[in-house]
Amino acid sequence: MIADMIPIQYRMMAIAGVVAVAAATAGATGWKLNGWRLGAQIKTLETEHAQAVSDSEKLATAASETYRREEQRLNSKVKDAENVLSQTTASNARIADGLRSDNGRLRKSVADFAAGSSPASDTVAAARDRAQSIGLLLDAALQTSEESAGDGESCESGLRAVLSAWPEAELGARK
Repeated sequence: MIADMIPIQYRMMAIAGVVAVAAATAGATGWKLNGWRLGAQIKTLETEHAQAVSDSEKLATAASETYRREEQRLNSKVKDAENVLSQTTASNARIADGLRSDNGRLRKSVADFAAGSSPASDTVAAARDRAQSIGLLLDAALQTSEESAGDGESCESGLRAVLSAWPEAELGARK
């Protein structure tokens, strides 16, 4: 037979070549099939990732819109409070001007009262009555002054508490 004419080492090499070609073909086929399988898995992962990114973007946009609305609401509240403060300050300035005017009239009235009528017709009893009235007036003024100072102190402590609780960034922006 012809196969007997070919030395054994060449036959073994031919068989090894055929086996190598078959193994290479099987490996290439397996590689290709695995690539298709992994390609499908990668495509699925890419789709899932794109969906997760889209969902995250939607959540971030919603959170951003919620924050923006809250910020606008708070800014509106601050502006309203600033308007009320401005109106109160203006009202207090008008009241203070009126009180200064009343103070001047009261001083003049007290001075006129203390002076009494002409010194010749002034009696000791009338002077004592005027002094007692002025003493009562002074006592009432001192009591009112003390109450006002106490009110101012309590207002100041309340204001300090509000300022200490206020965010530092807000205070720095207003200075």
